[in-house]
Amino acid sequence: MAHRIDPEAFSDEPRKQFEIIESGDAYEALIRGEVDVQITTAKRYPRSISKFQDSIRQQACLNREIAASCSYAVPRSGKSITGPSVRYAEIVASAWGNLRLAQRVLGEGATHMTCQAMCHDLETNVATSVEILVRITKADGTRYNDDMRTVAGLAGCSKAFRNAIFKVVPK
Repeated sequence: MAHRIDPEAFSDEPRKQFEIIESGDAYEALIRGEVDVQITTAKRYPRSISKFQDSIRQQACLNREIAASCSYAVPRSGKSITGPSVRYAEIVASAWGNLRLAQRVLGEGATHMTCQAMCHDLETNVATSVEILVRITKADGTRYNDDMRTVAGLAGCSKAFRNAIFKVVPK
């Protein structure tokens, strides 16, 4: 919201019109400008699917350690849940290009923390936001200490980040 101020009400300088931009408006204008430039750049340098595939192969298969880090397996209820890892999502995001990414902890309750990630494909204008809950209590119900809540928050943000990327980048 902009306000017009008459400077003569405050000084003897010649009459001029000044515009004061409230901080929220300035921040919004700054972000909008950044995104506009990113979209323009994405349109100027469109991705190549063949380069994307080559880049993934080069990065993910650089050595055995990196290849092994591209998937995960977690035991749950006597079964093993498997899938593409956060590291693989980072490789995909890097190779896909023209993405705007963000992640953060939204809040913390008594037993869970809410983590959010956003992925915006600047070239196709496909965007998504993913929220996940991360438990911050031990099996006996006591809360994690500060350090472990920080670790849980980082892990939750990484999982939401991975999920957001795989919702935007086609399989």
